[in-house]
Order: sequence, then structure tokens, then C-alpha cells
Amino acid sequence: MAVFGLQWTQATDARVRPAESVLTHLAVTSPTNAETLAAVAQASTYAPWSGMRRCNLWDDGTPTAYYGDRCYTDTDVANMGQAMVRIPKFWYTTNHGGGVYIWYISTDGNAADLPAGADHAWAVHPAFIRNGVTKDYIYVGAYEGYFNATDSKLESKAGVQPTSTKSLAQFRTAAELRIGTTNKWEVQDYLSLCAVQLLYLVEYGHFNAQLVLSAGITNMTDDAVHNQSSSSGHTTALGNASGSVLHTFDHVPDAGDVTGYAMSYRGIENLYGNGYKVTEGINVKANYDPWIADHDFATNYEGYGHPYINDTATPITGVGFITDIKVDATYDYVFLASAVAGGSATTKLCDYATGGAGNLIMLNSGSCFGGAAAGYAGPFYYNLVASTSATRNMHARLMYIG
Repeated sequence: MAVFGLQWTQATDARVRPAESVLTHLAVTSPTNAETLAAVAQASTYAPWSGMRRCNLWDDGTPTAYYGDRCYTDTDVANMGQAMVRIPKFWYTTNHGGGVYIWYISTDGNAADLPAGADHAWAVHPAFIRNGVTKDYIYVGAYEGYFNATDSKLESKAGVQPTSTKSLAQFRTAAELRIGTTNKWEVQDYLSLCAVQLLYLVEYGHFNAQLVLSAGITNMTDDAVHNQSSSSGHTTALGNASGSVLHTFDHVPDAGDVTGYAMSYRGIENLYGNGYKVTEGINVKANYDPWIADHDFATNYEGYGHPYINDTATPITGVGFITDIKVDATYDYVFLASAVAGGSATTKLCDYATGGAGNLIMLNSGSCFGGAAAGYAGPFYYNLVASTSATRNMHARLMYIG
């Protein structure tokens, strides 16, 4: 019943709303800027944004309470269920070509609302299609994951320091133990990350989230020894809203700043910053060749076979600020770099891509000492690392896909 869109011209870095878009405002300078507030207010009256809500989710996938309910809790997840953000299914299409990228989102995929020149009919975003089954909702952790040593399960709750120094395989095991089977509880994957990136981008109409949602927790000084990330829950009071909260760092030593901004995008705390988030469901074959899966992530993990499918929108070579993205007719919803020359923290995608040779996996978001101003943290930032990586600034986020 409504169409929302954003047009970006890569060469000039111009952003405008296409004629079909119900959303008309574009974020411009800061969280208090009138256009930014207007953009958020507009989106908040429409699904899918209006349906993004923090909730408690029981291990069988049953929501037990939503933010604002008397029983909702960010801490007592053992009794009420994990603190998650529910994301409703949405449809999308694109009109990419000639260096001009247009992304469209629809609340219901009504064929009568299909924009002229669209690359394809409305399609359910791939984050909501798992092993051929369409999901009405997916759930991602409201907070970065905490490994509970009592039961060896990954949790999403406030008031704990996110766990680090575990590999993707170890985080995966801890997530899947929540229900004892794959394709239920998992580490957040690449498809769901793409969905959140698209929702953010179309809502704000601006790649530079650091401008409108703060730099996040990225300004610590690395002591080269500890997990310095701040505890979860500094944005609890924001609930379902986007924003940032100034707080004193929980886990010093830190030789530099002692305060920073915890950010949240519609209930997802530290969408960027505080710790790299390991990304499930994408393997990068040597060199810079992505393979993507939507289920059974442990199967053929690093084997580059089913259920992983070769992303033909390649390559993603280079290290630097992302200045252009690589898409094709199938993978038109991704934000993988195709060019990294001539960008900055305030132009083009405003975030950095890093990586190296060999078979790699993806980290997203950036760390507590990443430095958002240098491009090493943001919603479009990614870093390619060895699958065995398990560093003190590497976290995970829970996901439930049913």
C-alpha cells in the first residue's frame, strides 16, 4: 500500500527521493536536524519500520512480551526469553544502472505499486526466505551476544559485557544450543545484515550513519590486552527508537577518552561500534569471491558448495573507503565494495572495506577502538578475516529465523 525509496547517483554522490516514494525527507546533518527528525517520523508511521520492536523471545520462537509491556525485560532472559528485535517481512525491488542506484521497499508487494523501470517484480527480501520457506518475521539480538558459561549458550541481554575471543564456529555452536538444531537460533547472518542496512538507508536517505546516529563506541584507546567493549544495555531506555546515549566506559583501562556514545538503530544496540560482529552465512573464497547461504550454515562451511551459492556480483577487491558497490540481477540488495578509490568518511558509502588474500569470513560493524572518523566503523563497514579468528574485539549477535 506504500512505496519507499532512495536514489543515489554514484558519480556525484547525490541522494534524492524517487517520485514514487512516500518518504520525502532526507537526513542531512545531525540527530537534531529537522530533516533527520522528519525522515524518522515519516518512517515510523509505516511498516516495516513501525513493526521493528524489542521483544522477549522464548527458545521455541514465541514472543512473550514487547517493549512497553509490563513483563518485558532486558535482563531476565532466562524466564522471559532473549531480548531481541523483531523485523517484519518486507518486499523490495531496484532500478540500478548507469551508475545510478535506486532501492525501493514495499509494505505488501502490491503489483499495482511497482515503480516504472523496476529491475524486477516486488520480491520478499532474501533475509525472510530460508531454505525456500518464507518467514513473516526474523529476530536479531537487541544486544551483542553474551556467552553464558553455565549452559554454554549465547544470550542477548543488558548488563553484561559482550563475549569476545571466540571463533565464528564457537559462537555458532553457542547460538544453536538455544534450541539444539540449526536454522532456528543462529549467529546473525549476512542476509539479515543486508536487510537492516537497506532499512536504515531508505529510512534516513543517508549512508553516513555516524553523522545522524553518532560515531558509536569507537573512540577508545587500544590497550592491546583486554576486551575493552562496553557492557550491553546503555540504550535500554531508548526502547524501539533510534538514537545514542553518552556513557562512561565500563571496562577500562583506557589511556584516552573515558566516555563515548552507545548507538541504537530501532532497538538494535551497537549496530556499529563496540565490537566487530562476526557474520554468518557468507564465505569469501580466495580471493574476494563471496558465497552466500540462507540456512544450514555449518554445512560446507568453507567448502564453497551447497547451501552456499556463488555471489556473481563479484569481485569485492581492494581496501579503503567504499566508493561504489557491485550488484547484478540476482544480488541487487548487497552493499559489497566494487571500488574503494577516492572516498572518505563523509562521502559515498562513508565506511571502509578491509581484507586480504585467501579464504576468509566477514566481520561487520567496527570495534570500540576502530575509529568511526577513519571509516573503520559503520553500518556498511566490513573486514575480511580468517575463519579461525577469535580476537578480543570480535563479538557475535544472536538471530532467530524459525
